[in-house]
Amino acid sequence: MTPADFLKKMKGTRLLEIGRAAGMAWLHFGSDEGSVYALHFHCPFRLQDQTGILIANGDIYVPASSYSGHEADFDYDVL
Repeated sequence: MTPADFLKKMKGTRLLEIGRAAGMAWLHFGSDEGSVYALHFHCPFRLQDQTGILIANGDIYVPASSYSGHEADFDYDVL
């Protein structure tokens, strides 16, 4: 399957789940036909739309705006 073919299959799918395992991020998509597609990123990446960056590989190293400054409050599993 070519990248263009894959993108055609992805059109109209819903993002079902997003997560991270160490340095790898994964996104699971579902379609109306019940198919599930998974994208795993273990390289530099950035997904963005017209409003800006949605997720990028360096996000795990940047605390969310709600971070209090205490190490115990920083959740490394949240994107």
